[in-house]
Amino acid sequence: MSNQTRGTKNETEFAAREQSRVFRELERALPVDDLMGWLIRALPLANRDQLFSVLKAIYEAGFEIGPASQTPRLYELGRDTFQACPQRVTARRAG
Repeated sequence: MSNQTRGTKNETEFAAREQSRVFRELERALPVDDLMGWLIRALPLANRDQLFSVLKAIYEAGFEIGPASQTPRLYELGRDTFQACPQRVTARRAG
């Protein structure tokens, strides 16, 4: 198995393990004005790939997510730094 395949599998397994807890915590915290900032605080030990794997799961879970700002913000995660526009989460759609 290649390192890239192993990495993808590990991130998917991490997201599966963490998503129920993160979904519950996110629902309790609603509304959230900065999803990425909130997620970094909720998963302080996650690496970048793990964080984005959980973020993808949140988008696929039916939360109502929209732009909170058109101004990009700088996010730091360990040694990684990336830029993104904050996203606001207001609710989780029924279903």
